[in-house]
Amino acid sequence: MLRAMWNRRTLVVCLSVLIGGLAFKSMVGVGVAQAPRTTPPFQGNPDDLDRVDGTRGPIDLNLMDPALVGAIDIHEHLGPGPRYTDQKMSIDVFDEAKLAKRRGMRGFVFKSHLDGSSAAAAYLVRAHVEPTLEVFGRMPLNFTVGGINAAAVDEFTQVQGGWGRIVEMPTMDAPCPCGPDKTRDMPPGSEGDQLAYNRRWAFIMPPGSPKLVAISKDHELLPEVKRLIGLMAKMVTVDSSGRLALATGHSTGEEDLLLAREGRKAGLQVTCPHCIGDLNPTQMQEYVKLGAFMEMRHNSLNADVVKRIGAEHIIVSTDCGFMNNPYPPDCMAIMAQKLRSQGITEPQIDMMFKDNPAKLLGLPPWRQTAAALRN
Repeated sequence: MLRAMWNRRTLVVCLSVLIGGLAFKSMVGVGVAQAPRTTPPFQGNPDDLDRVDGTRGPIDLNLMDPALVGAIDIHEHLGPGPRYTDQKMSIDVFDEAKLAKRRGMRGFVFKSHLDGSSAAAAYLVRAHVEPTLEVFGRMPLNFTVGGINAAAVDEFTQVQGGWGRIVEMPTMDAPCPCGPDKTRDMPPGSEGDQLAYNRRWAFIMPPGSPKLVAISKDHELLPEVKRLIGLMAKMVTVDSSGRLALATGHSTGEEDLLLAREGRKAGLQVTCPHCIGDLNPTQMQEYVKLGAFMEMRHNSLNADVVKRIGAEHIIVSTDCGFMNNPYPPDCMAIMAQKLRSQGITEPQIDMMFKDNPAKLLGLPPWRQTAAALRN
């Protein structure tokens, strides 16, 4: 009888633990695997899903789309990392790896505006979270890494694994009024407040230090920028033997062209995160003739640009990961839906979501990789 009572009690306890575990799993969200949906989980206007309460942050919409299978998002803002302005990250690199893997993505690039920690994060994800994901780091050259600093770039390539892959010109400290560091909308006399809010380090620089990291003067790249680009073309990442790619950062349209010319002349792959807003049609045609890529981000989605210059010159990237936009895989799915609704074809989507980012990062095309996996 005692044994029977013990067995009944054990059964009750086990069932309670199981039910509690299932309830916990349903409450937890990002960090716990969910069954992917095989059909689009929404109908109607994708814009409705792009609206996120920035104070609460996004929820996992669990969106699936054929465009995600084999996709690489080269522009994701993830934790952990320094917090600047009000743009707190909504997801860290480990949880993003789980989401990306679950949606069938090939990989992503973690961009940290203020340091080179993304290279180490990429190694840790590959080693301990999702070893089959292609995860890379992206480092802008702001004051916090010494500006135009060859030593910082060299260190970025030598982090274990060799997954630091994209070096970007200045963003937060760029003279160009782009992104959260923009100055053109400042009320008179508010420069100090803006610096305190966006770039606190500007107040602790030595007296007489430059406020911003310049890359050009008199319509030419500075000599130190040209020298760095030349060095980048010769660098090879440790362990993975990868080649660096150049991103043009928060630069002016003229600087985007100067950087693309110099980078392509040196043999680097080049991507421009803001070209769609920075370049006029004439400049855009000149830019793509150089063989450089331009990014089409979630807030610069424009099917007319795809039709005008060709999908072969465009990389779709999200620029997501903040509290006020969807999680990056959901963001990519929404972008694919919007592009289709504007007449962009599946082969064009595959090129922009899968093939072009792979080329930028020195990876084989997705179709070739998928065929190898099937065999």
